[in-house]
Amino acid sequence: MSSKTLRAAFDLVSSLHFIGDQSGAAHSALVGLDQLVPADCWTIYLLSDASPQNASGLERLATRHYGDQTDPTDEDWRRLTMSRTPAPQGSESKAAKLAAAGHGIIKKKERDRYVLAMPLICGERILGVLEATRAGKYGRPFRKTEISLLDALIGSIASALANAVRIAEAERLSQTDDLTKLHNARYLRQFLLNEIRRARRYGTNVAALFLDLDDFKRVNDVHGHLVGSHVLMEMAAVILSSIRDTDAVARYGGDEFVIVLPDTGIELAATVAERIRQMIARVHFNGGRRLDLALTASFGVASFPEHASSPQQLISCADTAMYEAKAASKNCVRFAATLAERARKPDEPPRLAQVFKIEDEKLIS
Repeated sequence: MSSKTLRAAFDLVSSLHFIGDQSGAAHSALVGLDQLVPADCWTIYLLSDASPQNASGLERLATRHYGDQTDPTDEDWRRLTMSRTPAPQGSESKAAKLAAAGHGIIKKKERDRYVLAMPLICGERILGVLEATRAGKYGRPFRKTEISLLDALIGSIASALANAVRIAEAERLSQTDDLTKLHNARYLRQFLLNEIRRARRYGTNVAALFLDLDDFKRVNDVHGHLVGSHVLMEMAAVILSSIRDTDAVARYGGDEFVIVLPDTGIELAATVAERIRQMIARVHFNGGRRLDLALTASFGVASFPEHASSPQQLISCADTAMYEAKAASKNCVRFAATLAERARKPDEPPRLAQVFKIEDEKLIS
């Protein structure tokens, strides 16, 4: 094996470390393999969790054809993959099916092409199959030296695919509230920053709803914290059922929740807040113990750019409006003061202004 080949193999393995998604790891692997062993088409399949160790459960994760760019960008990968018609289920080679079924490395000729299929094994589990085909420019069988080289690298590729899942899961957990499985404040900050950037660019609105459960402490005091925790999980389900897929819900702390509504003005945000308020008032929460608990919530509503000019200000304004709802009669919706109204009568800084440490100049217009 030449020093150039060794260097390329080393670069391939190195490139796979710390890639946080399976698609990215698969594409990087195919780019590296294409430089080591010529083929007309490279494909990585994954075994579906629904049918493990079953060849019919193969799903195509990544494909690289002869002539594709050597090192495409993320946008290039999207264009390359979207420009090709997705392969129908069951179109994988017989060799790939055999490899997925646990028959080891399969090398055979199918119709007018030479096929090499190698199982991607991590631990004792077959994750998927690496498939290479030669039919056009490289229409010749795969040599033993090529197979040996691929066999030396296949374990690293399988490990990278498995590791990508773990990295993605760790990232998801770092942005998820343990109890309710909603987003947490860390996710909310980045989501809101991105949405306000987009709103500034396109001249749209972003609304924030800040809701706090009324007298929730009494639930914990009377029934215990386990019941209170279960009620919060039930509350998360109620809120999620009332919003769009494009909206974001975060448990902000304790019994406080924040809902961010992209492309939403103050009137529509008020409608959403009132709908959720009414739904909460109608639901009877069981607390996991067949109880019959009635709850209400107070809502504060603010919108960018009418009420705020930055992410931290938007959340602060919605929070202040929520406290006005608490002071009024609870179980109601209140709106933040507009920028013009606050300019005429400055108020004290809202209590949550320090939570967002994002400089206004970071918002790209």
